[in-house]
Amino acid sequence: MKKVISILLFTFVSGTTYAADITAVLDWSDVRHLATSVTARINSVNVRPGMLVKQGQSLVDIDRRYFDIRKKRATSQLKALKLTLDEAQLEQDRAIELYDRTVLSQFDRRKADRELAIASANYSEAISELEQAKLDLEYSMIKAPYDALVLNVPVTAGEVVLNNLQAKTLVSVARDDEMLSVASVTGEQLKDINHGKALEIAFRGDWLTGKVDSIETTGQQRDGMPLFTLKVKFSVTPELRPRAGEASAIRLP
Repeated sequence: MKKVISILLFTFVSGTTYAADITAVLDWSDVRHLATSVTARINSVNVRPGMLVKQGQSLVDIDRRYFDIRKKRATSQLKALKLTLDEAQLEQDRAIELYDRTVLSQFDRRKADRELAIASANYSEAISELEQAKLDLEYSMIKAPYDALVLNVPVTAGEVVLNNLQAKTLVSVARDDEMLSVASVTGEQLKDINHGKALEIAFRGDWLTGKVDSIETTGQQRDGMPLFTLKVKFSVTPELRPRAGEASAIRLP
């Protein structure tokens, strides 16, 4: 009898005890709604909802001819204005030399300064135009920001995207290697639980280890106690195709 009591006592003291397994649901850990800031025509849509894509993969092809032309025009303009700037600089150097030799009037000296200032301003503006053209060309490419699962594609080939006032989402994706287990808990249940703490979560019959990603207030109460949203992030295998809304659980120590 004493031996049995000793074994039970040892198990209680040395083993891990749990307060509760809290019901939870799965959610995406990172969702991106990809859009472009430019107005353009969509040539082709390369993905469909449910597809797994790799980082950098082209999701939507936009007609980029206008942006290529604009970049070439800006590049040519910049070269021409650089020549004008160099000539204005030489003219100013010449004017300073002649002015110091008192063979050039102050008016002509100031004129050279003014011409150089105008050429310099035009050159700086041309640099900005070229950089803007490069940015527009870059923004016309819709690529996967990471290995992802495609959630939604609300556009079709041939559609013209107008982004004068608000950018329209072209593709929505979520990380395919991470998920969140989300549960509502009370402040008492959150005792000793902080951001980054390792917790066990249930995923399709197995217990996996994750880390607390966030603890958010909800403004609601349960039995007079404030409720919080506990989110635990964990790694998953993309081929398992986890889905937001699946049943899960979080084991609270």
